[in-house]
Amino acid sequence: MIKVMESAGEALMSKAKSKSVQTMTAQRPSSFTPPGFWRRLEQNIRKQRYRWTYKVLFDSAWYRREYPDVAQGGGDPWEHYLKYGKDEGRGLNPVHNFVKAKIHKAKITTSYHNWIKIFDELTPQKRQDLTRKMAAFSRNPLISVIMPVYNPKPEWLEQAIDSVRNQVYPHWELCIADDCSTDQRIRGILEKYARIDPRIKVIFRDTNGHISAASNSALALAKGDFVALLDHDDKLPEHALFAVAEEINQNPDVRLLYSDWDFIDGNGIRHPGYFKPDFNYELLLAQNCVTQLGVYCRELICSLGGFRTGFDGSQDYDLALRVVAAIRRNQIVHIPRILYHWRQHSSSVSKTSSEMSAKAGRRAVADHLHSAGGGTVEAAPEYPMFNRIKFPLPTTLPLVSIIICTRDQRSLLTVTVESIRTSSTYPNYEIVIVDNGSRDRNTLLHLA
Repeated sequence: MIKVMESAGEALMSKAKSKSVQTMTAQRPSSFTPPGFWRRLEQNIRKQRYRWTYKVLFDSAWYRREYPDVAQGGGDPWEHYLKYGKDEGRGLNPVHNFVKAKIHKAKITTSYHNWIKIFDELTPQKRQDLTRKMAAFSRNPLISVIMPVYNPKPEWLEQAIDSVRNQVYPHWELCIADDCSTDQRIRGILEKYARIDPRIKVIFRDTNGHISAASNSALALAKGDFVALLDHDDKLPEHALFAVAEEINQNPDVRLLYSDWDFIDGNGIRHPGYFKPDFNYELLLAQNCVTQLGVYCRELICSLGGFRTGFDGSQDYDLALRVVAAIRRNQIVHIPRILYHWRQHSSSVSKTSSEMSAKAGRRAVADHLHSAGGGTVEAAPEYPMFNRIKFPLPTTLPLVSIIICTRDQRSLLTVTVESIRTSSTYPNYEIVIVDNGSRDRNTLLHLA
């Protein structure tokens, strides 16, 4: 019935259009040009010129290699680019893709700098506001910033230390453990800072034990109520420890705090980083969403044995998982502010170090799942730096109801139902079809 109505409607529209054209021809001279004709013609010419000019630059083989979904889907790469790729921001060739990426990054960086000026710039007035708020604190917790050190660039190490010394919140101590650095300049820098600021404690290890052992050496120096983690080439914004102390005052039972972070390059320019959600246990299993700035109750992490060797590269991930297992969810606080600047350089983003860190992180998650009651972890196929968790099924499988809404689309409904029947590896399910007023006879017979 619908098809008949559609056919009758098309005939009626055709007749009306023909009559309209006859009327227009009778009323207007033959030389009449419809409004906007030349503008539309120019747009069409420009569009075709763009199409054929860019086709000369298009590299079909590269497009297939760069975008596996295109290769898997088959079809003409050029047609895919015109229909989808252009709007999705894909490149025509390697050079075009590189240029687009640079332009995109520049736009994002510019936008982020505007955001910083509006929301994250510590003006003199804001600094006075922080001082006034601190005076009203009922508690001034001592925060121990621990920093394992091994052969950083001297200027970056100094910037890291100065970022702690410049904190608005004054109740801190900086506990540094040098992991037997071979660069002799490092010892001189650390000794200098220890002399000029009594809040800075330094220990020089006799042997290189890697980051977990060095972190434990720094932790042994700490006397604070809470411990904050800082790498030897990163930076804290001036208000970082104030924000931590403020949250501790508002949440006296807190045991773990974590904040958002951004990147800082070798020139000190900030770039977008990670705006995190409030605590999400499943997300923590998939990735280390605590990271920096992570702040822990010192007594708690000491009771858990501090940092475990064997998890170097993801020692903070392992620590976060063990702390989360030992506390309640309401003892975890996310501070939705950028409180950490993560130095981005070749060593920090190298493929080898990233892969080693990911493997260590998966070992930490596997250990956590074993203690928590089961489950397995593997690299996520879509992004191997993240984890895919598989939890064991219960002995009695729960019934899963799959609800499908439909109307007059028998062919689509058939494909959907058959895909579930042929693809699902879970046996205990039911399919509930909700018909939203179908009128097509074939569909109604199919549903009967």
